[in-house]
Amino acid sequence: MKILMMNKYGSVLTGREFGKDTMEKIARNIEYPVCLDFLGVNSLGSSFADEVIIPIAKNQQNKITVQNVKTAVWDCLQDVATDGGIEIDRSIT
Repeated sequence: MKILMMNKYGSVLTGREFGKDTMEKIARNIEYPVCLDFLGVNSLGSSFADEVIIPIAKNQQNKITVQNVKTAVWDCLQDVATDGGIEIDRSIT
């Protein structure tokens, strides 16, 4: 499983337009399956997550694996997962 370092896109990941732009960049080079590493990411917005997390999950049988997730990011991921019908595996690192 490949690791996608989300801090490459910043420590604050918010906004629908930023999410769309980020997903376009990710889509150019992504190899599934992928684990999303949130090391250094302090904040995640639901609009950003809708544009990035949901499409990645859809390409992985509605599942994502995450690691190095702070509480604020985890809370948002759980909300998005519930709304989007996806499953989250929280990898222990």
